Amino acid sequence: MIRSFILLLALLFGGCSFKSEPNLWEYKSAQSFESYKQNFLKGNDLLARHDLTQAIKHAKSSADLSQLASIYLGKCALNKAVGIEDQCQEYEKIADLITCPKLQNYYRFLQKDLTHLDVKYLPTRYQDFASLLKSGNLQKANAKLQQMENPVSMMLALALLGKNATKESIEATLQKASYYGYKKEVLHLLQELKTREDDPNKKAKLQKKMDILTK
Repeated sequence: MIRSFILLLALLFGGCSFKSEPNLWEYKSAQSFESYKQNFLKGNDLLARHDLTQAIKHAKSSADLSQLASIYLGKCALNKAVGIEDQCQEYEKIADLITCPKLQNYYRFLQKDLTHLDVKYLPTRYQDFASLLKSGNLQKANAKLQQMENPVSMMLALALLGKNATKESIEATLQKASYYGYKKEVLHLLQELKTREDDPNKKAKLQKKMDILTK
């Protein structure tokens, strides 16, 4: 159970510093981050802020900053996934102290630094997508996104595609986010569909859905 929280930490599923059973501070930090992720995506912002504070607090119990870096990158990834501008500045402040290639390349992935990105250091579920993105094969990158099982992976991949994301990719991600009850992402994607829609009647229906969800 404890290790499962660590594997969920910061969307990386396998950091650089957890080679043995984690200490209590690691468990608490990972548990708080997972709670933060769920509350953030479901729109429980007050609870999410508290969870994030606790995750960071516990991560600062060690001189090894890998877990803190994972939390900062996880926060950045979630923000990007729901359309919030984030340049991962918290991670950047400690980047010179991070030697883990998984974290360094996950940061490059989030920044779309495709020139310096070494795909093999990314979590397995992102590797094919990242390779397609790096090669510029956007059609296949969209298809790969639609095959993803993890909802947060889909959200992040969609954000990294940006304007190159197809309507089909947006709708597939919306369906997955709706299934998991990730309200913040649902509202973001409904707005994205509305922005892309030319039919005034369809625009109005999308707006009506958003109005209902926000009341």
